[in-house]
Amino acid sequence: MSQSVSAKAPKVSVCVVTYNHERFIETCLRSLLIQVTDFDFEIIVSDDCSSDGTGAILDRLARVHPDRLRVSRHSVNRGPTQTFLATHNLARGEYVASLDGDDFAHPGKLAMQVKLLDDHPDLVACGHRMQIVDEAGQPTGRSFPAHLAARFDIGKAIRCGMPTFASSIMYRKQARTLLSADFELFDWYILTDLLMRGDAGYVPEILGSYRINSTSLTSTLAQAGMRARMLEMYARRFDDLPCRRADFFAYAVRAAAVCARLGIPVTAAHRQFLRATFTLGGAGQLLDALTWIFQNRAALAR
Repeated sequence: MSQSVSAKAPKVSVCVVTYNHERFIETCLRSLLIQVTDFDFEIIVSDDCSSDGTGAILDRLARVHPDRLRVSRHSVNRGPTQTFLATHNLARGEYVASLDGDDFAHPGKLAMQVKLLDDHPDLVACGHRMQIVDEAGQPTGRSFPAHLAARFDIGKAIRCGMPTFASSIMYRKQARTLLSADFELFDWYILTDLLMRGDAGYVPEILGSYRINSTSLTSTLAQAGMRARMLEMYARRFDDLPCRRADFFAYAVRAAAVCARLGIPVTAAHRQFLRATFTLGGAGQLLDALTWIFQNRAALAR
């Protein structure tokens, strides 16, 4: 870990996880280095034992920006979950932002998110809209999310999955309790750890770009594997939130519909999860779930 950064804790820590991102990491880090703020911030970037030229790029940038950039290197590949947790555990700021090494920030990102959290101390986190770019960084004409309320709670995350991209999230350091894990995490699981302690806010402006590259999960097989892993995340959260069983049931039904549309077989684990939410949720909560599904049938059909 480079140690040239000021000993004084910054207002914001931006955590960047990178692995074999030699084509993208400089764009990512420079998009942070040019942020204009009236507060101090640090950039912590962890290289998960890249085998390409990522390390050399980090060395060069760290020499030029020793007061801003902290670099952590793994001698062996630890995988995305352990690298994410290790990087975020190094954060010293009051607020912590996450940015993947192949994505990049837009001007004003840090200032706008800090202002939102400063102005609304009841929020534990906030996200923003991101444009979707291709591998070359060119806009595809799409963005995510298309629409999102000014604030959202854990119920929204349970019913609909990730409300916004992980690279848009900034959170209060004190709100995060998930410091270690012995299983692979999805971004959703990390976000719901925060949302168990309060609501999150949303900035509708496009303050970053999410890059679709050759490793994106686009094939039906990859989507099937991703959905199976997502179901595991939901099952792990299910016992933590007994008061949210109606929301879990709504997700289970929606996920089944998505599987049907994509031609992905609904697994025995999915059916078991659906039966559990039906049985434990009770008739009243089941009615709530079905009401929500009916009211949102147009969106669920897309």
